[in-house]
Amino acid sequence: MDSYGKFMELAMNPKETGAYLRQSIFYFNDKNLNIYHITASSLRSTIFQKQLEKMDELSHLPGFRHDAKLIEETAVNTDTDVVDAYQHMAPMVDTVTYMQWLYKQCREKGCHFVQDEIHGLFRDQAEDLKRKYKAQLIFNCSGLSAKELAGDE
Repeated sequence: MDSYGKFMELAMNPKETGAYLRQSIFYFNDKNLNIYHITASSLRSTIFQKQLEKMDELSHLPGFRHDAKLIEETAVNTDTDVVDAYQHMAPMVDTVTYMQWLYKQCREKGCHFVQDEIHGLFRDQAEDLKRKYKAQLIFNCSGLSAKELAGDE
């Protein structure tokens, strides 16, 4: 959660940093998520257990609220079978503004940027690229084009 705190700081100046906080709401179609109504069968379910763990992890965040009333308050279609919900403040970024701010921060700290094109798995080339560019770190900024570099399917 260290990055959450940092993004909260950045959100104090959203026009410069591009970071801001917004209410994020998660809806569920199984009442077993309700921590006050846990049943033995729901605990056996890996999916529900992970949802409970995630909700517990987020319960200290600003704006956290676990309440089925969120469904009505946010006018969710009642035909969706949604029966439970929780919310919290979530950091978000305007990627153009944030990347410009981040680039400026790095430049001010002495970072040099090299634009190049690589093919194949990044992990197989990282050490060679560090030597080639005399770099300590490499930031992969490929974004949506990362499939080939990461080997994602």
